[in-house]
Amino acid sequence: MSSSTLPFSSNHMKCDITSPFSNQIDTVSPPTSYLIAEAKVNGIRGLVLLDTGSGLTIISFQHWSIIGDKSSPLTPYTGPDIHGPEGSSICPVGWVTVDIAIAGIIIQHKAILAKNFKHLILIGNDLMKNIGIVLDIQANKMWLRTKPNLQYDISSDLSNAGRLDVPLLSTQLRTIPPYYMAFIQVKTPSSISSVTWEASVSGVHRYVIAANSLVRIQNQSCTIQVANCSSKSQVIYPGQHLGTADLYDSENDDTTLVLPITSLSTTSTLPCNIIESSNQIYCSTQVKESSNNNNSITLNSLNFLTELNLTDSDLTLQQTEKLKSLLVKYDQCFENRLGRTSLVHHQIDTGNTKPIKLRPYRVSPVRKEIISTEITKMLNEGIIEPCNSPYAAPITLQPKKDGSLRFCVDFRELNAVTVRDVYPIPRIDDTLDQLQHAKYFSSMDLRSGFWQIELDPTSRDKTAFISHAGLFRFRVMPFGLTNAPATFQRLMDLVLSGLKWPCALVYLDDIIVYSTSFDDHLYHLELVLQQIQQSGLTLTVSAISGRTLYRCIINEFCFIFLLCLKVLFTLII
Repeated sequence: MSSSTLPFSSNHMKCDITSPFSNQIDTVSPPTSYLIAEAKVNGIRGLVLLDTGSGLTIISFQHWSIIGDKSSPLTPYTGPDIHGPEGSSICPVGWVTVDIAIAGIIIQHKAILAKNFKHLILIGNDLMKNIGIVLDIQANKMWLRTKPNLQYDISSDLSNAGRLDVPLLSTQLRTIPPYYMAFIQVKTPSSISSVTWEASVSGVHRYVIAANSLVRIQNQSCTIQVANCSSKSQVIYPGQHLGTADLYDSENDDTTLVLPITSLSTTSTLPCNIIESSNQIYCSTQVKESSNNNNSITLNSLNFLTELNLTDSDLTLQQTEKLKSLLVKYDQCFENRLGRTSLVHHQIDTGNTKPIKLRPYRVSPVRKEIISTEITKMLNEGIIEPCNSPYAAPITLQPKKDGSLRFCVDFRELNAVTVRDVYPIPRIDDTLDQLQHAKYFSSMDLRSGFWQIELDPTSRDKTAFISHAGLFRFRVMPFGLTNAPATFQRLMDLVLSGLKWPCALVYLDDIIVYSTSFDDHLYHLELVLQQIQQSGLTLTVSAISGRTLYRCIINEFCFIFLLCLKVLFTLII
């Protein structure tokens, strides 16, 4: 990089920014090297310059017009002209207050707004001294003097200096077939200015890659080209992070914009010009839109989102989109089917007692029809199977709150001879203690959780029940067994191993994820969903809720009330 492109350094400047300026300022020579560090400027990630020889912090007028806080007042600059390395003025406009997050600390700092300054921001010695940044050039590390154990990477490579990473978020629900391209409407975060600006786009997704291209962003939105580089159809959901935008500088740009493809065969259906040597394709290829059939398949697979009600969650629109994007990422957890896990098998230990065989209860023709329907449904779902067991328990239909009847098996005689499992159930007062400092909550419920646990083959005959349709036994853990809650709690403690208590609580099939901030909550929620998906369990979407502290007070009492009911139910069994 030539010296004309290097930013201003003021190691000989003699002035006080809080007092009237002198009328002269020396023209300085450029330093031999600069350091580059990652930081956030007004909440937008980018690469900034560190210059220990500069007494001022300088921000680009072009970048400020995009990421600047319009409510922040501009204090006119009345001091002397400030010259760059070759004597040209950086054209100072005024003083602005900038939020800068660097080296693990966030600070509001006054910076010079300069028109003739191409980089995002130059962090001067004024800011570094203020927060106590220590630089280790040999090790390429920086840290705060008060926190020497938290070290951050720095670099002397200027190739990406001043890069701005403005997130580009999808506004559409689309399905892209394997090895196809499509145009997707995207938007920038609401904090970005609505002015029109030219941007260079780069991709961030592993499978759906945004083309490296130039776009014009108007009113915080634009259209980008994306490619599905995988062998499976990929879903683009509103709010999904597809790429990043950087302010385009046509004067210093000498690169060829291409779309990187990490895995693409020459026989794929993606119409493109492949560069074998660099494993890339030009983004000026023919675009094929996904068909309506593909979109309908995707909509069917995402029907679970229509059951998700977050209207009373106190979340912003952007937060809601982030949450939905996360749920789509783990859509296997919400499939409309019963999950099945082999992590834990339920065993029924009856010692040396004789098999228990009871006669069926008499039922009316209407109830007999209900029993037949339920048995057929459970047979089709693989929950029960016909058997020749020496055990037999009667069926009973119990009324629900809505007036319908619940299919139950009366296992009281079996429970009386079963050896009790003493695995602990969480104490409610411990649960309350963990929730006292949390502000964000998500509660989840497993889909017929007991039926997702396999029965040990040696115990299946003991769950046999008798009806007018014959004798059947359970293949999964049925409701009503005395040790079923202990087995289920053991499973959930195993599934959420390492997460229980730090960020999640579980009582039988009820899970609550709690955090002190929204970003932490998304991270914690993803950890929980990862482990649930790996276990093979499925969740009920309608049971998911996310609330901030104020609205969660009622939800928390409801959650605790449900726990109390479950404890009472467990004691009765």
